[in-house]
Amino acid sequence: MESSFKKIIKKVEHWFKKYAKKNIKQVFYFTEKIRRRIFWIGPSPEKLADNRMDKRYDYFLIWGHGLKYKKEIIDMIRENNFLEIKKIMFYKVKNMSKFIKKTIYGYDYAPFWHLKAKTRYLLNVDPNVCIIFVLNKNPKELFSGKDFFRHIECMKIKRIKNKIRDKFNPRKNDLRTENHVIHASDNEFQADHLIKFLGFIEGIQCFERKPNPILSSPYYIPSFNSFKVKKIKLSQLYGRVLKGDVNKFTTELCSLEESPHYKYLTGDKKVYQKYLEIFGGYLLTDDYSAEKFDKLFQNSFYLKYPHNTSYILVEEVCPDKYVILDGVHRASKLLFLRQKEAIVAVKQPIKRPKNILFRIKGTLNYLRN
Repeated sequence: MESSFKKIIKKVEHWFKKYAKKNIKQVFYFTEKIRRRIFWIGPSPEKLADNRMDKRYDYFLIWGHGLKYKKEIIDMIRENNFLEIKKIMFYKVKNMSKFIKKTIYGYDYAPFWHLKAKTRYLLNVDPNVCIIFVLNKNPKELFSGKDFFRHIECMKIKRIKNKIRDKFNPRKNDLRTENHVIHASDNEFQADHLIKFLGFIEGIQCFERKPNPILSSPYYIPSFNSFKVKKIKLSQLYGRVLKGDVNKFTTELCSLEESPHYKYLTGDKKVYQKYLEIFGGYLLTDDYSAEKFDKLFQNSFYLKYPHNTSYILVEEVCPDKYVILDGVHRASKLLFLRQKEAIVAVKQPIKRPKNILFRIKGTLNYLRN
């Protein structure tokens, strides 16, 4: 290893002496080639091509100067049926230069000198960004670029990205500039790298979590094995609602009639819209929107195919009082339709043996197996 490394060093010295005064770009190209061979930790384009997926996770990142178009951009992403938005997050970048180089382009194939020139404008924009993680249900992966820029990417994601850039990039002399308002992942490794940076140590695998093998529940619900299906009165259901603002907030229980969700259906739409405006992307990172709620009300029928396992999930906190863990929107719809009762799934607490001897025996049996 040492001898081969010395050979590489000698080649670098030779090329530098030969080209440094004549063509500095050739030096960049050569040293970039060496860097790729020694330091590159990501998969090569060829390896990615051999492992093309039926589905994958991607992300879109709206830079600070594009946040004023956030709603329109997310709507443009949402209108593609092959994409399912899994999480929307706001993040304030502390060190933009480091964030660009290590986090966003840490798994990129373009040379660093090219990326530096390409992203220099971002050093002077708002450090707040909006990140949209999506499930790409039907990727179309092809090779793009030449030489050092050769990489594999999803053409569908590229098409959406360019469409957004054409519409919202700053313009000069009526022409689109390259100060892009949005960035998108080329491969799933980049999405995994970014979400780990944001604190999700499981990476994109967190989206694959199934809290229960039978029920259709969102990935962020803690896992549970036992539940009961029962009919209860809607007046016994309570939702957790955020109060205050992002910096100082509390969580309170409220009846369905008092929730922003139910008030939206009764005509007081501003309460729900204000609620999402304050907490959306910070404490509420699911794909919530007034338009999506309207579609749920018009097109979705509770427990009808293909949603026959999508029960409203609740937890009993005291006799005849249930807190909704998932399904406040659906419960509010049922109440608005003047239903008195609903069939729900009641999450059961884990039963632990009280006798310490039973616990010891259970542990020993587990170790034997």
